[in-house]
Amino acid sequence: MEDACPKCGLHFEQEEGYWTGALTINTMVSLTLFAVIIGVFVAVTWPDIPVFTSIGVGVVAGIIFPWFFYPISKTSWVALDLAYFHPERMKAGTGLRPQR
Repeated sequence: MEDACPKCGLHFEQEEGYWTGALTINTMVSLTLFAVIIGVFVAVTWPDIPVFTSIGVGVVAGIIFPWFFYPISKTSWVALDLAYFHPERMKAGTGLRPQR
């Protein structure tokens, strides 16, 4: 991953532990997806639920999805951080964005 945006010069990792928010987003979305997959699987196969198959599907989804979704969660975290917590970082003259 780049250290800074090539267009505006924004440094992505502002401090130690900055990506904790991205990890939280990834965990929340992954757990929600896991619950939806298991719920749909149970609803479709009711009343004869194949337990080991449903656990296998859930485990595979719970391992593969977070791995692919993590870059998206990092992008989402930077956007949330800028929009809600530090909008002043995007103003010209702060040293984080080149003046035009």
